[in-house]
Amino acid sequence: MAAFFARRNGFTRVDLGRCYMLTDNAVQELVRHSGATLRHLSLNSVDDSLTQNGLLALAGQMFEQCTSGKEPRLAEQTLGCVGLEVLDVSWVRSTTDNVLETVVSQCKRLASISVYGCGSVSAFAPVRPGLKYVGRECDTL
Repeated sequence: MAAFFARRNGFTRVDLGRCYMLTDNAVQELVRHSGATLRHLSLNSVDDSLTQNGLLALAGQMFEQCTSGKEPRLAEQTLGCVGLEVLDVSWVRSTTDNVLETVVSQCKRLASISVYGCGSVSAFAPVRPGLKYVGRECDTL
């Protein structure tokens, strides 16, 4: 994945929706490459292998994957996706209020987060002026 990114300038819009085998490592490489330029990112329905650690890469937290059952450890802190404005994490079940709190605190330009099918995103998800959630289940009750 790193070789793919090495030959290109930073992306502003990336749609990885339904890339079912997308890994945390792939998202980390995307953030390392395009974190400063990325404005729109769709991770819609990449639920199979993306964990909270992959989502935390958006906030610049790069976790090292450990073998033999050990917990991943924070290996690197980057700026993350500081210019990100639109994020779609619909149907990514590892999306939680806590993950979003970390992402929203680092990605200060975020204006819209789509969270359809994310049952762990509640009314306690972080809010701030100018930020809206689209598809949050607790908003439709």
